[in-house]
Amino acid sequence: MGQGAMLRIYNGTPMNVRKTQGGPGYQMNAWGPPDNVNAKSAQQFYFEFNQGFGKEPGDDKAEVWYNLDSTSLSCKITASGSNDTGMFYLNFQLGWSNSDIHPSSLPYYIFWHSGMDKWKLIDHDSHSISDNIEDGDDGKYQIYELKLVQIRAFCKDDQEAINVGTALVDDNQSSQVFQSFINRVNNNIK
Repeated sequence: MGQGAMLRIYNGTPMNVRKTQGGPGYQMNAWGPPDNVNAKSAQQFYFEFNQGFGKEPGDDKAEVWYNLDSTSLSCKITASGSNDTGMFYLNFQLGWSNSDIHPSSLPYYIFWHSGMDKWKLIDHDSHSISDNIEDGDDGKYQIYELKLVQIRAFCKDDQEAINVGTALVDDNQSSQVFQSFINRVNNNIK
């Protein structure tokens, strides 16, 4: 038995997230990402590396690619181990083009994942969901979360979406408009 956890994917967009690529992985005991995450819903899956605690993680690896319906918007989630550090990682990378992430035009896409204290605009960088996957001390598995959100989908009109986007870009996430938006997101994605 290896180190394992759950990943919960929240789709806060008006489009379905569909798996386009991804297999069982290499040296993984479990890797079963969902085929679809419907609009404004969530799915989770269990993943487990082959190596146990204290053993070298070798080159355990698995990945899955998702697209938002038939658009060119894509996301890759990767689980991997490292002999250099002896740790197991969970990362994601988003394939949105600059025109889709620039805050001067709608729609804005943002993300949040476990361990982040603030939401971020989606970009091309690889982001770490966890730098070290660990089983819980109480025998329960850690649940990591990844939320992908289209701001306009949770706003009453374009102006509110622009205000939320401006608060994000200006690093004013404690503002009332942004906090109201986040409460709406969290209450509507189950």
